[in-house]
Amino acid sequence: MTNTATDLPKLLTDAPAKAKEDLLGFQPHADRLAAMLLNQQFPDASFVVGIEGEWGEGKSTFINCLKQRFEQAEEKGETPPVVVDFNPWWFDNPEKTASNLLEAIINGRDLCDIKAKKALANLLKALNHVNPWLEKLFSNPVVLAPFFGTSAVAAYKSETWLGVAGAAVVALVCHLGLQWLARQRTYSESLAGLKQKAAAALKSEKMKGQKQIVIIDDLDRLSHEEIREVFRAVKGVLDLPNIVYVIAYDRAIVASALDEVHKGRGEAYLEKIVQLPYRLPKPTSAAFNAYWLNGLGALPAFKNKLADSSADTADCLQVLVDAFVQTPRDMKRLYANLLLNDSVAQQLGITAEDFAFLEAMRLKNSALWRAVAAIWKDPEGLRELQAGRNYKISVGDEGQMKPFPWGMQEAELAWMKDRGIDFAELPSATKSALMYFLGWSERKTVQHRELDATELVSMWAALRSGDEQEMQRLARAWQFYLQYARDAGNEDS
Repeated sequence: MTNTATDLPKLLTDAPAKAKEDLLGFQPHADRLAAMLLNQQFPDASFVVGIEGEWGEGKSTFINCLKQRFEQAEEKGETPPVVVDFNPWWFDNPEKTASNLLEAIINGRDLCDIKAKKALANLLKALNHVNPWLEKLFSNPVVLAPFFGTSAVAAYKSETWLGVAGAAVVALVCHLGLQWLARQRTYSESLAGLKQKAAAALKSEKMKGQKQIVIIDDLDRLSHEEIREVFRAVKGVLDLPNIVYVIAYDRAIVASALDEVHKGRGEAYLEKIVQLPYRLPKPTSAAFNAYWLNGLGALPAFKNKLADSSADTADCLQVLVDAFVQTPRDMKRLYANLLLNDSVAQQLGITAEDFAFLEAMRLKNSALWRAVAAIWKDPEGLRELQAGRNYKISVGDEGQMKPFPWGMQEAELAWMKDRGIDFAELPSATKSALMYFLGWSERKTVQHRELDATELVSMWAALRSGDEQEMQRLARAWQFYLQYARDAGNEDS
């Protein structure tokens, strides 16, 4: 991941990876789904596939893998589909969603599909309420004359400017009202018939076996109203034979949008619309490790260290990735942040690995990061805890401190909980990362890293021990880091 022009690591955009760049292992899964769709027939109605995954997990990359398999249909002896991309983000009028989608379907049809294209074009005219005959009729001066003639008579009799204006408004309202009534009457009667004709054309003998794949990505980025309009179009007027809709979305967001229509029934409504919900496959541990190593490993701070088998950089990165990097987007954000601020670690007086830990936590779990920052800014409180003046937990008559799993004592857990870190409730990977980098334990981690070799651990130890000289150095360094964090967007740090 380097820029050959400058020999520097390049920034990673949020653009989905191409199929040939699939580092997450999506292609085999996409191949199976695409093969099933290519070898099925949908002669009576459309079929809806939902690619479900959270933001940043790689839905768009998976779709690129699907497209690659569709392109290989002919060489595998299958009828190639017509693939159309429709992005609702390009349009700003939810009421026109159905007509915009239908226009994309028409533009994607083969030019030889004359009958099908004509039937779909007539349906589009109905959706747009466009009828050339009516337009000509109501634009004809002969037709308009009675209305404006009436207005002129009224204006003459009133002999006031107010009367003239009122008469003009009446004429205009009558004119527009007649246009609207004509359109409503014509298309309320013909829309169903036009849809039937389009359906018949799409399942004719000539069109047998030819299917159109319509891909709708980023549905979950739309407003709730726009999400509902897309589904109304797909399962309403555009529920047509031999069309497969592949829609990518975050299930929770879409179900919430549909819940506003059928209170408490959003999930059930979604199941009624989507015939095949397909959960985005989770990359294997090996695939995701290869993915983040390919990214973070290209950074100057880590590149040479990772090549040195004696360094513990790989272990450090593995711990922070397990805790705070769950999606490809998480990795890209951390990568860009570390690339931009590669000198901050040295200025702060800590290793690049420790700085990566702090930044990964800040970007993914800002609440936890703020709590850790607050503890670091409270050395006096730490000294009190160390001296046992606060949060002493009595167990039996001896008043001893009860041991706690992870090597942490109950008093310290209670002290941290009051400062926003409920250690017992944290995910195990996050606990491991905090222990690993902050030394909140006297034992080694699973990766057997020597805790006293970590600058963050020594900082924490200085806070707890009350070493004034070290604490002053730490205070200066920490203020520098907090200023950096404010500049980076954490205004309340």
